[in-house]
Amino acid sequence: MGVPTSPYTAVKYYTIDAENGFPNAQYHLGECYETGIGVDEVDMGNAMYWYRKAAEQGYEKAIEKLKELGE
Repeated sequence: MGVPTSPYTAVKYYTIDAENGFPNAQYHLGECYETGIGVDEVDMGNAMYWYRKAAEQGYEKAIEKLKELGE
């Protein structure tokens, strides 16, 4: 039997790790805001904020995502 998961729980833990400077969590939190999964609504401002934070640390997926979004 697996552990029940919730997108909202994932966002809770991504947020903790993102605020502590983990680029992988920052990127995934950006994805959550971009897609609206685990958050109340799509929020591109927050998505871009977290993608930028991850990109500033050299996180390649975030760098590519920012290029894709025209930044």
